[in-house]
Amino acid sequence: MSKQHFVALDGMRGVAALSVVALHASQVFAWTIRPEHAFLAVDFFFCLSGFVVGYAYDARLSRGMTVLEFCKVRLIRLYPLIGLGVLMGGIVIISGSRHHLPILFLLTGGAFFLLPIGLAIGLQAFPTLNPLWSLFFELCANLVYALRARSKRARSANLGAPLLISAIGVALVAVQNRTLEPVGFKGVPEFLEGTVRVSFPFIAGLFIYRSGLFLRAPRPPAWILALALGAALFCPWFQESWIYDCLFVIIFTPLIVAAGAASPTGAFIWRWAGRLSYPLYIVHLPVLQAWQRIAAHLHLGSPVLGGVSGLIIAIGAAFVALRLYDEPLRRRLSELKRRPNEPATPLGPPV
Repeated sequence: MSKQHFVALDGMRGVAALSVVALHASQVFAWTIRPEHAFLAVDFFFCLSGFVVGYAYDARLSRGMTVLEFCKVRLIRLYPLIGLGVLMGGIVIISGSRHHLPILFLLTGGAFFLLPIGLAIGLQAFPTLNPLWSLFFELCANLVYALRARSKRARSANLGAPLLISAIGVALVAVQNRTLEPVGFKGVPEFLEGTVRVSFPFIAGLFIYRSGLFLRAPRPPAWILALALGAALFCPWFQESWIYDCLFVIIFTPLIVAAGAASPTGAFIWRWAGRLSYPLYIVHLPVLQAWQRIAAHLHLGSPVLGGVSGLIIAIGAAFVALRLYDEPLRRRLSELKRRPNEPATPLGPPV
């Protein structure tokens, strides 16, 4: 069976990725203002992943797809860009320091295998490439999903209790840290709390699919949903507010994902936003860090000019990485994995 392509979700995925780039640009170039809630884009990604993974793989796993086959597909989808991002991040961090080179090489090598070695030396989980923390928990959630989805009993089980428990967990973690921003990467306690942070939105996305909620949701135009998500992520008020974070994750995100899945086909640009979102999310930070050094050397002066130009360069780098590296490599890896007479799997946007 052919699967529907959710173009409105592509558009929102692109908006979320841009908000993360803007957040890191504000940090790298020391802007006086920043997109205060852009870090919540990760929770949107987790919820979106739960919906799309359930939509794409529930039936396939029930028809006999093994967990190993599922893992191969997901690793082919995610790992080529992870490798590229780690390489870029490693080059930037190693070239920027003449000290502690063995540790920097160790951090970079560990990042290739998604090992949070930074925590062992008092740093954040993945100093080489910070966004890797969300990919770590994404893959963990995918594995748990596949193990349970292989069981018909587990697949048909009511998700109400896990949703409620994980929602309470998110609220407790947000209250403990006053915000969800550091959860998942900042230190050992926050890293462990990342399991709670990924649980609710991923289960919520899965619930949206399995309950058929997206079939009954309102059908607003894609541009309205993208605008609403952007407004929530770029909202300049309620800094370090656990209440805002909880409302966004527990209420707003599931609603907007359900509406996005129900939304009619959007403009062609939404598809491109979806295609570029994952490579942009992976490569933007080392590009911004490298450009900051170049901009300082060239005496560009204005932090805003440096950050905006860096954002544009990052988008260009993401396009090049997608077309010249990621898509060709994934296509080749998929061909090597595919059994004889098995139809090719479209590359599609990230899930």
